[in-house]
Amino acid sequence: MFFAIAYVVFSLLFAATLVPWIVARKRAGLKLRNVFKHRLPGYELGLGRQFASVLPLMKKYNAAAIALLVDEREGVTGAPEHKLAVAERIIAAGARHGLAPSDFVFDAVALGVATVPNSAQITFNTICLLREKLNCNITLGASNAAFGLPGRLQFNAVFLAVAIMHGCNVPITDPMLPELKQALQIAEVLRGTDEYAIEYISAHRARVENVGGSA
Repeated sequence: MFFAIAYVVFSLLFAATLVPWIVARKRAGLKLRNVFKHRLPGYELGLGRQFASVLPLMKKYNAAAIALLVDEREGVTGAPEHKLAVAERIIAAGARHGLAPSDFVFDAVALGVATVPNSAQITFNTICLLREKLNCNITLGASNAAFGLPGRLQFNAVFLAVAIMHGCNVPITDPMLPELKQALQIAEVLRGTDEYAIEYISAHRARVENVGGSA
């Protein structure tokens, strides 16, 4: 399943203005935006033993990679400033191999809020810091925060919209679920990327027509 998700992520690296819809299931018929063509599926990496060996392969095969903002010192629980420092180390190492920051999608690391209090705020602050300092591509598992909680779908929809508002531009989610698809559409309106809410209104009208209701 990871490789199916990763293939879509690496195939859909995009320019900075619109939020893409990253598919977490093998379903067809979805309109995807800003397709970054001619890129090979990449690799999930962090500052571990294999890190240095992966970078020349990325350059050789024109591959992208998800970069986990973890290291040997603090793991996944580091503060936003520490995660920024890890991202800067990855970018610097990539530059020595001719890689650009856009060759990486940085994972802001979403943890379950039921077991790690304040983890969502740490994730959102990390996203803001990465966007402000590096203006890089940012991903996360949008369903991770709600792990073990009731009403998970509704929780995921709110978490996804908030993450996008903070600057996450490559979320891993399932836009085939109506609640998550609508959360993405609302976030685009609030971010100003769907001017005059034209796409949101069109999508709403389509939903109404499909169920035979009224707007």
